[in-house]
Amino acid sequence: MLTTGYIENDSRVLRAATSLSDAGFEVLLASKSTINGEKLPFKVCTIDLPFGRIYRALRALFSVSRQFVYRLTRRADTTANKQNSISETKILRHQPLPILKLKSALYNYLAAQIVKKYQPDIIHAHDFYPLRAAYTAWAKYKIPYVYDSHELWLERNRVGRLPDTKITEWEEAEEKRGIKNAAFSITVCRSIAESLKERYGIPMPLVIRNIPCKKSSAPQQKAAKDVKALLGVSPNDFLAVYIGKATFHRGIFDILRALPSLSEEIKFAVIGYFDPEFLIEYNKEIEILGIKDRVFRYGPVPPSLLLNTIRGADVSLVTMNAICKSYYFTLPNKLFESIIGGLPVIATDLPEMRALIEKYQCGLLYQDGDSKSLAHAIKTLAKDPLLARTLAANSVKAANKLDGSLEQAKMVEAYYSIFKPNAAQNGKAKAQL
Repeated sequence: MLTTGYIENDSRVLRAATSLSDAGFEVLLASKSTINGEKLPFKVCTIDLPFGRIYRALRALFSVSRQFVYRLTRRADTTANKQNSISETKILRHQPLPILKLKSALYNYLAAQIVKKYQPDIIHAHDFYPLRAAYTAWAKYKIPYVYDSHELWLERNRVGRLPDTKITEWEEAEEKRGIKNAAFSITVCRSIAESLKERYGIPMPLVIRNIPCKKSSAPQQKAAKDVKALLGVSPNDFLAVYIGKATFHRGIFDILRALPSLSEEIKFAVIGYFDPEFLIEYNKEIEILGIKDRVFRYGPVPPSLLLNTIRGADVSLVTMNAICKSYYFTLPNKLFESIIGGLPVIATDLPEMRALIEKYQCGLLYQDGDSKSLAHAIKTLAKDPLLARTLAANSVKAANKLDGSLEQAKMVEAYYSIFKPNAAQNGKAKAQL
């Protein structure tokens, strides 16, 4: 498997690798990082060749300089507007197409070294840049590959980036070439699958939703404490949690702006990790709104601990601002994790999330970008324990029907249709990257 991300908290990547390993494939997951201190049923390697170290050093230098300019820009802006709530807009920055092509070429080179060393029978490419690398391996060695599109890449969140038609055209041409030559493609929900089918004229991609597996060789571990105890929040307080990456346009500012109109015993916590630039704005917004003593952070939490950690919360806020088509069609990990964790849910009223919540009657909806609508939904649950218990009970019932193992079984079946592993002495197939 090829991915450009850090795998510690990427539950979709970990789930796919575990499921294929359980099905008899020998899986090697190549990523930026390995997982320390956790036994996994598959092998993990880092792409850590000389070009990779140079690239990461250049990227770190670019990131530091960008954040320095960003801080100066935002400081000047907020000094002039101390009383105004901060906008969810980062400084505009631009990476020219030649730079993106260079980054892609470096990744292709690094991935090619892994392919040459391990000679896999099939490659699983998570998102755009691994897709290009997988296509290159297919063109050279005729190794089949699978494209796992975690989102609508061309219509993803590009906040802070200047529009560039040339970049979009290049990405579309590369994705079209890659997806058309893939053995099959996978994505996260039906709406995105239909969009990819319509755009590229391909067979309907296989929909593998981001549902945690009940049974796997990497089971849930028990958390030492529930989330209220971990945060030092009173058991009598009403705790709303947001799970996952905290970044721009994920609806987190909707939550912060809802809090001042709610009673003091209603607290909020992000259980996850922060985009560094977003954290700057997040802290400023908290200070301006005067809610510092009601807002908490914890994590990130490994997928193996997450469900048992969040069970101490009172509600999960599954928020998103539909600034792009990919976000409009979102059906995120956090929604399924919240339901399987037995929590009532308050989610943004977007098509895929609305359909799931209405089907299982496990939560409330609020209008995108409307903090008053969100505050009303939170207040409704906080003041109506019977409703909260009913929605939580419906989440538990839904969890009995939502099993990621059934989703993963569809993927494994598709793999078997193109490559049936020959059991080796250790019961595993030849390498699958």
